[in-house]
Amino acid sequence: MNNVDIEDGAIVEYNALAIVYPNSVVYSILNKKFFYINNPSQATVSLGNRQYVLAEDPNEFRVYSLLTTEGLYTYVKDPKITVNFYNDYIEKFELVNGVWELTDTKTFRNFKPVEPTDDDSFDPLAVPDNVNLINGYSYDNDATGIDIFKDGKYYARYYFEPLMEDFFVLGNGNILTLHLREILDIEKEEYDFKQGGKYYDIFYYLYNVEDKNIRQVELPIYIDNIIQKSNFYKIGIDTLASFRSIDSRTKTITDVTRMGSLTNNLEIKEFNFDFDISNFNIEYIEGTRNYIFENNVGAFLVNDKNKVINALLYDSNIYNLHVYDNETAVLVNSNTQKAYIYKLSDSTRVVPGEYEFMGILSGGVKTIILKRGTQFYRYDGNLHEILGEVTLYDRYRGIYLAKSEDDYKFYYADGTHLFSTTNLASVTYTTFSYMLEDFEENYVCIFTFEVEMKTKTIVVLVKDQYPELFT
Repeated sequence: MNNVDIEDGAIVEYNALAIVYPNSVVYSILNKKFFYINNPSQATVSLGNRQYVLAEDPNEFRVYSLLTTEGLYTYVKDPKITVNFYNDYIEKFELVNGVWELTDTKTFRNFKPVEPTDDDSFDPLAVPDNVNLINGYSYDNDATGIDIFKDGKYYARYYFEPLMEDFFVLGNGNILTLHLREILDIEKEEYDFKQGGKYYDIFYYLYNVEDKNIRQVELPIYIDNIIQKSNFYKIGIDTLASFRSIDSRTKTITDVTRMGSLTNNLEIKEFNFDFDISNFNIEYIEGTRNYIFENNVGAFLVNDKNKVINALLYDSNIYNLHVYDNETAVLVNSNTQKAYIYKLSDSTRVVPGEYEFMGILSGGVKTIILKRGTQFYRYDGNLHEILGEVTLYDRYRGIYLAKSEDDYKFYYADGTHLFSTTNLASVTYTTFSYMLEDFEENYVCIFTFEVEMKTKTIVVLVKDQYPELFT
């Protein structure tokens, strides 16, 4: 936490990355330092929705980086020069032989200056930003097929074979497609299953991305979904599959969903549990090799050998389960809002008795606010007392307020004290979100509040998983 003393705390303007105070004082939220503004006594500073800081004095315009606070460009004021400042680019025009000509363009992306591009520089073989990456290959599908990319370049196009119902990408990048063909005359042709009064033949195609060839394969199952091994699902198999079997006697697809591993060679190994997994949720417990399977009768703690360690039994239609990485869980009755804290390993209570469920704080740190009598608590895997009466101020960004006899204290979800004030009416609160890189979203929360007749500012930057706090 860094403290910044500002003689006049009144804010003139702010955005997700900077705060402007009177007398052209500009503070960088990311760098936790002030901008050096040239000729500040005569300059005016503007942020707007621009990806840069713009300062103007009687003689020139100056452009500063929102990321580094450094000066980027200077434009001297001249009757023969016009400069237009847009949100993500700057255009400079000069009067040449009585005609205004565009002589320079500065472009910004993710708050960084970049070289301008033209149509000739567009690379049609470049990989789009929104594709999935599996085993070094990227995929972008449409109704007729899948475009495949490798090493940042276009690799191949796989056109779906006729009658395709669904497709799946295996752990090695190969593509498996499911096909259904309706059998119109069952007297002349064999069928695999019947459904809704119709008869179907089921088959699969396997597309090998390395060899770029395709072959038809037979699998005795109807695949509903697969999950590849990733940083999120740290499974010890190529692919986790949920599927239904086809009963050879009745020729129907069973209603029971089964789970198993599907290897890159299309070998199926079913996971056999002593509980129903036909309708379940699965959650990986970070830092362990264990999983939670939740179905309609409770939650089952399972290790990576598919052995059930323990079962916590409850009615999932009434209770909601909130799991923590230390293998504890808060069980909340959705009707009564009563909460109970358990160990998943043996179903014993972490603490005895019941609590009143007040709500969940997120913002990168999952915290549950509980109450027993007049005492408030926060639970993040451990139970902590909170002094005062708690209000969830901003659930999504993880901020709560505790009222005592003397003042109002604001906290982050992990218990970090943000600030205190005796004048709640003086508190203003604004939030921003921004992206410095593609798909990396950050959140900025700016408070102003009054302390001893002075206006103060505090900023909470929630980035990735954990927050960074400074004033």
